[in-house]
Amino acid sequence: MDAPILHRMVTWVSRGCIVNTVRLLIFVRGVDWRVIHAAPLPPEGTPLLFVSNHIDWHDAPLIGWAIPDTFHLWWFAKAELLAHWMGWWFRMLPMIPVQRGTGDATALQAAVECVRAGNPMVIFPEGTWDDGRLLRAKTGAVRIALESGAVIVPIGVTGRMQPLWFRPRSITFGPSFRLDDLPSYRHANDIHEQSLTDLTTDVMHRIAALLPAEYHGYYALPQNSATES
Repeated sequence: MDAPILHRMVTWVSRGCIVNTVRLLIFVRGVDWRVIHAAPLPPEGTPLLFVSNHIDWHDAPLIGWAIPDTFHLWWFAKAELLAHWMGWWFRMLPMIPVQRGTGDATALQAAVECVRAGNPMVIFPEGTWDDGRLLRAKTGAVRIALESGAVIVPIGVTGRMQPLWFRPRSITFGPSFRLDDLPSYRHANDIHEQSLTDLTTDVMHRIAALLPAEYHGYYALPQNSATES
């Protein structure tokens, strides 16, 4: 699945506006956004899944600004955005809308095909904003990674939620990995619901490792586990 040319144009213009606006705001000290690379990003064209914690609406522009625009990002995002007053704009973006809480198989399959085709995708496994502490995650990210063979890049976002202005925020990109690098990985033919839960827990621990302890929330203890898709 390749992004239609209109999607690419809208994304290019949108991300260009975001990048230049953020640069200006940083220059005038309106925002204090910082990027930390714990490891280099995988090469462009690699099937990639960026997985991040989610503490506020501006996580999305923060991530869009921090990832080089040579990566033509897709977003796995809640379908409710299409009913937003800016829904016309979201419809033009490279976005796969998902009906949350329904195990949306159509959206998951579309995401698998998109990533398998070499399009990097951003997903927030918690499925909603947390309160600065990690929530119990859904298994959608793991399902997509399993079927697409994606390399996963964990992202840790820190910084207080509101207000946006004059508050430091940082985004950390952790070392990339594949699901078969995780201790809970089992052969694909033996994947069942508990396997998905265990893999999701391991993925969330990779995100938690990029965050201060007070952000760990549900994933503060190794025995905690993830839940349904």
